[in-house]
Amino acid sequence: MKEEDVAPFGLAKARGIVVVNVTKGGLADDMGFLAGDVILEVNNSEIGDVDLFVQFARSGAIKNFRVWRKGQALELTVPQSL
Repeated sequence: MKEEDVAPFGLAKARGIVVVNVTKGGLADDMGFLAGDVILEVNNSEIGDVDLFVQFARSGAIKNFRVWRKGQALELTVPQSL
């Protein structure tokens, strides 16, 4: 996220990764992600850029997400079956 993108999301500073699209029936949809969510943290670690997020995702060790949605922080958890 860039500084000019902060105001529409109601964040105090530029941080995180914006979810652009969620495929119906996919894992993100099943977990409750919505387009426009901002992923702030993965496994309690702040995500500052896409490269770091991809590194977490490829490790297969993601258990939880802290997401910013419409002015509030939410916790989303990967189902234990994965």
